[in-house]
Amino acid sequence: MQVIDVSNPQAPTVLTSLDTPGDANGVAAMGSFVYLADGDPGLYVIDVSNPSSPTIVNTVDVPCWYITIEGSKAYVVGYGLTILDLSDPASPQPMGHVDLPGYPWGPAISGNYVYVAGDYEGLFVIDATDPMAPVLVATLPAFDYSVTDVEVLGDYAYILDGGTWGPRVVDVSNPAQPKVIGSMNVPGTNFGGYISNGVLFLTQTTVGLDPAHLVAMNLECEASTVGIDPGELAGERVHLGLAYPNPSSNGSATIPFSLSRKGVVELRILDLAGREVRTLLNELKEQGSGRATWDGRNDRGERVPAGIYFYQLRAPGFEATRKLVRTQ
Repeated sequence: MQVIDVSNPQAPTVLTSLDTPGDANGVAAMGSFVYLADGDPGLYVIDVSNPSSPTIVNTVDVPCWYITIEGSKAYVVGYGLTILDLSDPASPQPMGHVDLPGYPWGPAISGNYVYVAGDYEGLFVIDATDPMAPVLVATLPAFDYSVTDVEVLGDYAYILDGGTWGPRVVDVSNPAQPKVIGSMNVPGTNFGGYISNGVLFLTQTTVGLDPAHLVAMNLECEASTVGIDPGELAGERVHLGLAYPNPSSNGSATIPFSLSRKGVVELRILDLAGREVRTLLNELKEQGSGRATWDGRNDRGERVPAGIYFYQLRAPGFEATRKLVRTQ
């Protein structure tokens, strides 16, 4: 975890960093405490009353990658969703838990409902009216890509994925029956988002543009009521399939893809920061199905540490990214 002084927004300065055993992937703050989702080691409670000298004061044994705080509760996502009571900020207490398939991503809270980006499984909607017994009430399939993040504003959820259609707009006026009603024309791979004052900010890599950049979209206008035809999505010229096995351990992972016409294909492995780890393909490929294998090594032949990685396929007019987990 890094602590950054932003008192001068035009010249942010790193004050200090705090090493933790796992992968510091999600963070949220309340008062003088920061809550760090550190993967399998659990949730770390850190006293930042002196920002230059953060101190770990507690650990909650709940594997988690992402965290959102709403009121006096924390919603952490790991191998499912766990709700924690923060009445005593220094000592979070587990309340309820609901198992979720796959490898879910960050949660968004709206009223009594929690929306979780479910990776390849799609969008999960959880009723947390009773925080001691949250219930999964709906799952919205993920079309052809993994859902990497979700943000909610009023009756609309905006789900981000690795496709070329931009964020999907979902009507959640009835949370138990979410319905895709349109898409936002921002082609590229969207990794994370944040809504502030009616503006959706996206971290994104657009086709043909590297590295990632920031996109801001005004949400003041009414969402389109024109539906998306799933068959239209399925007709794209390139398809990036699901890697297997996933998670992968010391063995290799196979990544399938298909082309409906001849073209140059680039397939890369990226780390969580979007840095290139390995180039698996960069060549002209014929029409049809293909596959590549990653043996868990970088371009220097070194075995990479366990953690979350991405595999990214690029072809003319197309870019898609999916998640791949490496374990020891």
